[in-house]
Amino acid sequence: MSNYSQVTVLYGENKLQKTISLPASATVATAKKFGSQEILDHLRLQPGVPTDVSLDDDCTDFYPDAADNSRLRDLKTQATMVVWPKAAPGSRSSLTPSPIMDALNNTSSQLNALQAQRNADILIQETNQQRKSKSESLRTSRANTENNSTLDAVLSRLTALETSNAELRGFNAGLQEELVTVQGRLVTVERNNVELGATLQTTMEAVIGDRAAINKIRIRILLDIGRNKLAVICGHKDWRAWKASAQSRDEIYNTALTRLQTPGDDVPKRWVDLGRKQTALQLLLFPNRLRDRGDIAAHASAPKYLGESILGLPEEQHREDLTSIFGAIFNEPVHV
Repeated sequence: MSNYSQVTVLYGENKLQKTISLPASATVATAKKFGSQEILDHLRLQPGVPTDVSLDDDCTDFYPDAADNSRLRDLKTQATMVVWPKAAPGSRSSLTPSPIMDALNNTSSQLNALQAQRNADILIQETNQQRKSKSESLRTSRANTENNSTLDAVLSRLTALETSNAELRGFNAGLQEELVTVQGRLVTVERNNVELGATLQTTMEAVIGDRAAINKIRIRILLDIGRNKLAVICGHKDWRAWKASAQSRDEIYNTALTRLQTPGDDVPKRWVDLGRKQTALQLLLFPNRLRDRGDIAAHASAPKYLGESILGLPEEQHREDLTSIFGAIFNEPVHV
C-alpha cells in the first residue's frame, strides 16, 4: 500500500483544480487544511481574482463523506474536496460562481471604455474642423480689409498676408495629420467593438446555456433558506448561530426532530409534516452532493424557478424530499 494519498481540490469548475499528495496516515481535517491553502494560492494567480480573497469554511465539502478524524488510507474512493471563495470583510471585490461571469463583467467594462474613447475622438475631430473653418474665415477677412490707399500700404499688407498664409498652411497641414490619426483610431475602435461584441455574445451563450449549473445553485438556495427558517423555529437567530452553538450535526438533527415531532401552536403544519420525513430532514441539515456551492446573495431565485429545478431532478427520492422542504418554506406546493 502506498504511503501517500492523492486529494483533488476543486473550485467550481474542473479547470480550476489542484491535486495534492499527503501521507496516507493524514486525516480528512488535515486534507481540508492543506487543500484549502493550495487552491487559494492557485486562485490568486487567476486574472481578475482579488488578492484578499479567502475561503468560506462553511462551504467546504469532502467526498466521500467521512468524519474529520478519518484517515485517507481508509477512504474507499478517490478523495475530492470542493471549496467556495468569499471576499475579505470590507473589500469591494467579489467573485461569481464561475470565471465565465468574471470574463463577462470584464468584457462589458472594456466595451464601455472603448465607447467612451470613441466619443472623445469624434469630439476632437469636430473641434479641429471648427478651427479649420475659423482659420479660413480669418484669412478671407484679412484679404477683404486691405487698405489700398498707398502702394507702400499695399506692399506691407501683401507681405503680412504671405506670412499669415505660410502659418495657416503649416497649421492646416498639422490638422490634416491629426485628422488622419483620429480616423485611424476610429477604425481600430470599430474593429475592437466588433471583436468584443462577438466575445460578449459567446460568453452570454455559455452562461445562459449552463442549465445544470443553474439548477444546482437553485437547490443550494432552497436548502439554505430552509435551514435558516428551521433554525428560527428551534429558537436560534439563524443557521450559523445554531451551528456554532451545537457540538455536531447529529445534535442539530436530534434537536430539530424533537421540536417538529412535539410541536406547539407556533410551528406551522407543513414543518410538522416535514419532521415526519426523516430523509427530507437529513437532506436539509447534513452535507450532501446536492449542496453544490452557490452564492445566495448574488443568485436569489423566485419560488417558481426553485420549483422548476426541483422537478428537473432525476432522483425521485430527492424530488419528494425537496418538495416537502419547499412546501414548509413557502407554505405552498411546488408549481411552475
